[in-house]
Amino acid sequence: MKHKKGISLMVLGITIVVMIILASTMVVSCQNMITDTLKQDFASEIYSLQKLVDTYYYLNQEYPILASIQIDLSEIDPIWWSQFEGEDIISQKIELYQIDLEKCDVEQLKRGVGKTSKDYYAVSQKTGKIYYIQGFQSENAIYYTLTPELKSVIGI
Repeated sequence: MKHKKGISLMVLGITIVVMIILASTMVVSCQNMITDTLKQDFASEIYSLQKLVDTYYYLNQEYPILASIQIDLSEIDPIWWSQFEGEDIISQKIELYQIDLEKCDVEQLKRGVGKTSKDYYAVSQKTGKIYYIQGFQSENAIYYTLTPELKSVIGI
């Protein structure tokens, strides 16, 4: 009888260990799916806005802009500066222009609607790139524009 109780406790212990491993695998998988979904959502939004701004520019020969904005790169970690390649950087500052979303007929955005002082989209008159001034943080990265990595996420 004592021998059978020992085997039952071993089986119970092994079952608990296996269940913990399965649960932790599921948690990690779910976190990765959520992160990927949020990244894909941001990439889709900025890509759609880029297309609307490009169409507006093609039809009107001007960008749908409001006020000029100075972006101070010294406030941004230098590791992310490559996203601003092609822009005129003067004294670590870039001039962008806030996008007039009404002119572009933008109906709904999750970001860039002015919830905070930096929550808006801007366009560069030099390159035509769209930037999200607040930046979108995902895992260990911060995205300000549509990068090659984000393009691959949405299949471009």
